Amino acid sequence: VSMDIIDEQFEPWPVEIPEVWSDDFEEEKGEKVILAFDRSVEYRIIDIFVADQYEVVSDRELKVTFYCGNKEWLFHFLLGFGTKTRIAEPPVLKEEYHNLLTEMIKLSR
Repeated sequence: VSMDIIDEQFEPWPVEIPEVWSDDFEEEKGEKVILAFDRSVEYRIIDIFVADQYEVVSDRELKVTFYCGNKEWLFHFLLGFGTKTRIAEPPVLKEEYHNLLTEMIKLSR
């Protein structure tokens, strides 16, 4: 593999967070969500959540508490952690996530 040094400067694209999405994590707009994560993914958690949103529960588990008003984002987020996370609360959210996973399994058969 060969590389060349060029004179072009990288210009990042401007990124705007839609106003509708940006407040999905405010207490007034979302519901309280508690997730449990395997400690093996702690390095990812500390990059995403602020210190007062997570706590070490044991040598194997972290608990993250935050507000979320965007279930689609939340479910996609959770899928990225595979078996290293679970929804602890609220129960209705656990059920909705379970239903999504069940539907995904049906579609893959």
